[in-house]
Amino acid sequence: LFVWLVVQALHDLGDSLSLDRFKPLFDAIAALKSSSPASSLSEAPATPADLAKFTRWFSSNSGIINKNVTLASHLAEGTGLIATGPIKEGELVVSVPIHLMMTELAAIDSLTTSAPSLKSVISHFPELALQLMLIKEKHTPGSFWESYIRVLPKSYTTPLFWSWEEFKELEGCTGALFDSLKCIRVIAQQFIYVFEFLQGAQPGSSDRFIPPTAFTWQEFIWAVSTVMTRKNRVLKPTGMSDGDDGAGAG
Repeated sequence: LFVWLVVQALHDLGDSLSLDRFKPLFDAIAALKSSSPASSLSEAPATPADLAKFTRWFSSNSGIINKNVTLASHLAEGTGLIATGPIKEGELVVSVPIHLMMTELAAIDSLTTSAPSLKSVISHFPELALQLMLIKEKHTPGSFWESYIRVLPKSYTTPLFWSWEEFKELEGCTGALFDSLKCIRVIAQQFIYVFEFLQGAQPGSSDRFIPPTAFTWQEFIWAVSTVMTRKNRVLKPTGMSDGDDGAGAG
């Protein structure tokens, strides 16, 4: 029911960028969030044990971290790398092999192999590949990416996490307000598109690559924001085929 409130709000909104016209969409999203089941996964910040597990996973898969660099949490900026000793100019700090990068092309290949019908969704929204892969792997027990996903932030300060009151504070800042409203509208449209795809899939079929109960608004904006804040264009290493190039989240 609450999903269809979002659908109706998007229909009524049309192409408008009037802040007041967005209020029904915000109300519908708030109702959708309140109706979503609580996640069975831990939403607590990464612990020292999580960081140690990630470091072991990274190193055991050919990742290299300088001996004078360590991974730390609870920094003002979040979790990240800090220097614990001198690093010479030109010295290697971190080396990430391509197979430890979530690339867009690898995500498309993985998703459409396990759920062939998903090609129709990806063809409309190619940028969804990394986002859906994150949600899928987050809810896959024993996933190869579990150690990485566990140290990611649990929430963000992107517009997708802003309240109506916070959006109101942008009144008068036309450019920033319009860009933020467009973002909310596009992500809501994409959410509905994927939600309808999952709901239309037969129980137990490969097209239910994410359990419907795991595909919530909160999980979706978490994945979108993870990709928004971490996606970079990766240069193709010498010797790799053309199909291996692509953007990656890391």
